[in-house]
Amino acid sequence: MNPGGPLRVLFTTWAWPSHYFPMVPLAWAFRAAGHEVLVASQPALAGTIARSGHPAVAVGSDLDIVGYHRTEHAGLRVTRDAEPPAAWNAAKRARVQQGFAKFAEIADLMADDLLDVARRWRPHLVVHDPLTYAGPLVAGLVGVPAVRSLFGPDFNVDIADLESAAAQPLADRFGVDRIDPLGDLTVDPVPGALQFPAPLRRLHVRYVPYSGQPNMPGWALDPPDRPRVLVSWGTTTAKFSAEHAARLPEVVAALAGPDAEVVFAVTPDQRALVPDVPDGVRLVESAPLDALLPGCSAVVHQGGAGTTLTAALHGVPQLAVVQTPDQVVNAIPLEKSGAGAFLVPDETTPDALRDGAARLRTDPSAAAAARGLAAEMRGRPSPAAAVRTLERLAHGEGETT
Repeated sequence: MNPGGPLRVLFTTWAWPSHYFPMVPLAWAFRAAGHEVLVASQPALAGTIARSGHPAVAVGSDLDIVGYHRTEHAGLRVTRDAEPPAAWNAAKRARVQQGFAKFAEIADLMADDLLDVARRWRPHLVVHDPLTYAGPLVAGLVGVPAVRSLFGPDFNVDIADLESAAAQPLADRFGVDRIDPLGDLTVDPVPGALQFPAPLRRLHVRYVPYSGQPNMPGWALDPPDRPRVLVSWGTTTAKFSAEHAARLPEVVAALAGPDAEVVFAVTPDQRALVPDVPDGVRLVESAPLDALLPGCSAVVHQGGAGTTLTAALHGVPQLAVVQTPDQVVNAIPLEKSGAGAFLVPDETTPDALRDGAARLRTDPSAAAAARGLAAEMRGRPSPAAAVRTLERLAHGEGETT
């Protein structure tokens, strides 16, 4: 297929920025190698895609996923327990499948337009978010490889059968036996200690942070004169949970004090959540964590996958203040690795926040474990090297592990 010539690579994701952000550097790498890139998503993501520098096409219509999430998770008690899927009973499996059904609904909204784009643009590869089932569906219908791009730990790998079952009505509508959410190859930026092992065709790649936050503060170029603790609530998680957003003032107030410099990184939407910033806390708006983490002794964050991976890349010990079950799934392997710890809502008190951050920024074993994660991540092939492997996949050549 098109030997030696430029490829056309179709990226697709549902309209949630933190699921798109990890795709951006790989798309840049394809374009830098001379290939053509097109990003297809629901209309709500168009501005986010445009700001990343890639051409965008809107497919389908939008869905109120924030409203759905807040309704479904209202009153949910989040605990440290995370049973492996093999231990789930039928009722738990049914509940999880019902959650995937919402993403199957999004895929149904996107599929017709995405198929039309693919038939007209004729891509050689389709790169898709793990929860964007329209991606592997359309890749199969036009006869090209489907490449799944992970945004964090692969906690769905052992329950892909539930995803397929949830998407079966969509498969039936297009006359295919089933949709395989795992695709033909998985691009995996997650270090081994934080990943869920599975016999899966993976392309291990270096994680390159991108968050769409543009402002690099000049002071971040200089080393701090005392231990620095970064506080971040990510870019999107707080939208799902008013309770999670409301914890920000509590977290910042608990960490403020003479023992460490506290840097509070916010998006414009989050700034109003903490109208009174404590003395001694440095507020920075719209700054990429990638620019702030060097020089930090610890980071306290919301437990999102992107923040977790960015901190791991910089070898910074982490305290995750989790609010949702998927954040617990991210945090458990982090704590087991020794490079961090986590608090669930019932544990999140000012003393626990203060003591947890202090321990992580002063514990040599946590620092060593965090540096180990960073060394593994930085030793992986770059997105540019990954492009060469994906070129071979598009041409029907090569193997991965």
